[in-house]
Amino acid sequence: VPMGALFCSGSTGSIRQKLVDDNYIEAIIEFPKNMLFPYASVATALVILKKNKVNDDIIMINSKDFFMKIIKGFTITDENVQRITEIVIEGVSNTITKEIAAENGYNLCTTQYVTLKASEGIVVEDNRKFIENYEELLQKLRNIDKELDEVRSRFVKEA
Repeated sequence: VPMGALFCSGSTGSIRQKLVDDNYIEAIIEFPKNMLFPYASVATALVILKKNKVNDDIIMINSKDFFMKIIKGFTITDENVQRITEIVIEGVSNTITKEIAAENGYNLCTTQYVTLKASEGIVVEDNRKFIENYEELLQKLRNIDKELDEVRSRFVKEA
């Protein structure tokens, strides 16, 4: 759907209200503007509907930062498709209830509920590995500097 359908008033507002109140919306995934270029240049979102949901949660994902701009539109890497899938499966994204949606006038724009960007907040690897690697490299650099200082001191003594 175009992003406007997720927050504009009028008939789309009453449709959103019905979908939320009757518990049909499973997830909303926002895409970047021009995602459907050349067919449409507006920002769009994927609204996942599910019949007979057991809870009233709505998963909100702002996936705009997962896509890379190319000359005529956008592309997404296999790695980022996997990351988006993990977010939906593991529930790492922000989840709201239908009551929260109702309190916000049935505004289902993901940016109202999701503040993290794809490049922030999602830590897949343990930082200790990076810190240990950094410390090892730093020690190697100190050893190289020490060896260079010894070589330099020989040239100074000979001159």
